[in-house]
Amino acid sequence: MIPRRPFPVKHALCKVLLFCTSLLLFYSLFLGAVSVWVGLSHRNEEGFWAPLLAGLLFIALILWLYLRLVLALRRTMRHSDILNP
Repeated sequence: MIPRRPFPVKHALCKVLLFCTSLLLFYSLFLGAVSVWVGLSHRNEEGFWAPLLAGLLFIALILWLYLRLVLALRRTMRHSDILNP
């Protein structure tokens, strides 16, 4: 009988998901940086702190979510089974 070696689909999908998530992270960091830049460039106006605070909170939230997702994907990729039977 021929031994069955499963195709590593799960790991490939995890890597694709990690890549797409990284692209989304960099786009979100860019949006947050633009918001911070707008807030800093309008320091002489009232309410300059609103885009600054929103950008910083958005960057912190995105980094926290990305870290949680990456850690979950690393735990998933460490399992010895490639496909769930």
